[in-house]
Amino acid sequence: MRFWLNGVAADEIAIADRGLSLGDGHFTTVKVVNGAMELWPLHRQRLANANALLGFAAIDWERIDAELKAVIADVELGCLRITLTRGCSGRGYQGKWGVDATRIYSVSDFPSHYGQWQRQGITVDIATTRLSFGGPLVGVKTIGRAEQVVIKHELTRSPADDLIVLDPFDNVIEASAGNLFVVIDGTVVTPQLSHSGIAGVMRQRLLADIAELGYQVQVRPLKLAELKHCQQAIICNCLMGVVPVNYIGQQHLTLHSLATSLQGHYDPLV
Repeated sequence: MRFWLNGVAADEIAIADRGLSLGDGHFTTVKVVNGAMELWPLHRQRLANANALLGFAAIDWERIDAELKAVIADVELGCLRITLTRGCSGRGYQGKWGVDATRIYSVSDFPSHYGQWQRQGITVDIATTRLSFGGPLVGVKTIGRAEQVVIKHELTRSPADDLIVLDPFDNVIEASAGNLFVVIDGTVVTPQLSHSGIAGVMRQRLLADIAELGYQVQVRPLKLAELKHCQQAIICNCLMGVVPVNYIGQQHLTLHSLATSLQGHYDPLV
C-alpha cells in the first residue's frame, strides 16, 4: 500500500490530526482501472456533500484532480482511498469550521476474489450485530467505522461470504461493506437508508441502470421477514461490482437474471 499526504508521498501523519483522534473526517474508495477512476462523478458528489455537512471548506477540485492524476498514473487495477480530515487542533471536540481539509490518499491492491464472486455468486447470512439508528450524520461515510469493524470480525466467525446487517428494529439495511437489492414478486427492492446505513455510489448507479433495463424498482423499508419471499438478491459496491447471492442462510436462490442483466449493462466509466 502506498500513501500520499496533501499530494506528497508520505508514510506518517501528525499525531494531533483530528481524523486520528476524533474520526473528524470522511472518505470514499474508488476503483482504478488503467489510470482512470470509475464512477468518479458520483464519488466527487459524495465528497462534496460530506465536506459541506462537516463544515469543511469547499473542495478545490482542480488541485485534487491534479494530485490524483499523479497518484494513479501507473495503477492498472487497484483501490484508491481518498480521506479528508479537519487537520490538527488542540484537545476537545471544538474544531475550526471552513478549514481547508487535510488530504490523505492511499492506493492498494484490488481484492482478487471479487471476480470469482461475480461469476459464481456468494452465500450470506444475517449478522447479529445491529447498526445504530438515526443521528445527524446518517449516510455520511465518516472515518469512524467501528460498527463495520465489529461486523467484519463477526464475519470471520461465520461460514458465509458476507453478512446482511439490520437496524435495531429488524429493518434490513445493507451488507457488511455494500448495498443490497432483492427481487420480491418481480419487483426489485432496495432498503430505504434514511436512518441507518450508507447509500453507496454503486447503489445510486444501479438504481438508474435497473430502471433502464425495464424493472420496477422500489426504495422502501425492508423487513427481515420479507427476505424469505425474495427470489433473487445481489450485493454491490464500487469495487466488487454486482455480485449474485446464492444463499441467504439456508434459503437457496436459484435465479440470477437481475445480476446477469446488470453485469452486462453496467459501464463504470459513464
